[in-house]
Amino acid sequence: MRLPVRQAILDDDAEDVKALSREQLATALMLAPARHRTLLELLAATGLRVSEALALERRHLALDGARPHVRVRRALVKGRVEPPKSRHGRRDVPLSRALVNRLRADLADLPDVPEALVFVTRNGTPLDADNLRRRVVKPLMEEAGAPWAGFHTLRHTYASLQLARGVNVVQVSRALGHHSAAFTLDTYVHLLEGEKPQRSISPTRSTRAPAEQPTPPKATARRSPTKPPIWRVPPAEADRSRPHDRALSRLRAARCGNVRPRSHRRIQKRRSAPSAVTGPSQPP
Repeated sequence: MRLPVRQAILDDDAEDVKALSREQLATALMLAPARHRTLLELLAATGLRVSEALALERRHLALDGARPHVRVRRALVKGRVEPPKSRHGRRDVPLSRALVNRLRADLADLPDVPEALVFVTRNGTPLDADNLRRRVVKPLMEEAGAPWAGFHTLRHTYASLQLARGVNVVQVSRALGHHSAAFTLDTYVHLLEGEKPQRSISPTRSTRAPAEQPTPPKATARRSPTKPPIWRVPPAEADRSRPHDRALSRLRAARCGNVRPRSHRRIQKRRSAPSAVTGPSQPP
């Protein structure tokens, strides 16, 4: 019995990833034609693929309520309407208030039917992504100083700006329609590494490199102080230190015949002392 082969999940974001700087993005949106500016702002503010944005209908825009968002349910690829690339492509992406106001102004000129396309040509037909890329996006990006940029660069720019702001990578991954947050982080981690030095430098502080700090000495284990050697106390010092040692020294000297015991000297002193009654003793 053969098991069905699971189709691999491919994502076009795995290619070489480059993002616009904040200045380049602001310049491109400022120079964009008025009738295409809302589309470019939507791509840069939501991270939608251009095929997903061109397939949006009026019913896919939830502009009312506390959390306005856009519902991504299909894509326009080479003139054909197709479902999203994977089940993760069906998603709801939040919209800013400024973008909501611009979309409302554009929807006022469109037919009031749920199936009406949001971005169309002057004749009301769907826009062609290749034609729009060649005639509008490429010249616009060259003027902004990024001739290598295209539609997908706006998607990368959205992801890099969101991650640089500290937005949770899981939320960014869901907004982009990726199959996993790990894929999102692997795709844009090099853009975050380039963003950190710019955020860490304050314009009011000096950009000189800090002076090298001296390396502190390595900590060494403390050793317990060595105890002084135990010396035997000489007899002379023992005589001057403790009374029982002095008595013991005199007793030893008396046994050797050098000094008489103190008790013998007391007896001799008593015998030689004169008495108050008899007077001094006479020798026999």
